[in-house]
Amino acid sequence: MTDVARTSDIAAFDGREVTVRGRYAVLDMGRHRLTTTLADGTTLTSNRVAQIVFPDGGFVELGARPAEELDSLEGRDVAARGTLVASPPRQPEWVAQPDTVPTLMAVQEVLAD
Repeated sequence: MTDVARTSDIAAFDGREVTVRGRYAVLDMGRHRLTTTLADGTTLTSNRVAQIVFPDGGFVELGARPAEELDSLEGRDVAARGTLVASPPRQPEWVAQPDTVPTLMAVQEVLAD
């Protein structure tokens, strides 16, 4: 499987199954909440989202993740496997949404590296 470990890798592997490597970061969105479906089919809603940050400052978002994962992996080097989407589709213009960012979809696993 292809490793993505820097911002310049993102466009080249758009739409492919990859392993993203970097530092696990947790962002608190305050009162805003994000709902996602995990690989096992369960739905999760959280005000905290995870990102994998590259040494060059770029990142790939993982979205909402289980609280245990967020707490145990924050600040650690990790490897996450899933499908990389360089620019996720936007909601209709009348729906409030932040700018889209590179995202790892259908995350199969996130492991300490």
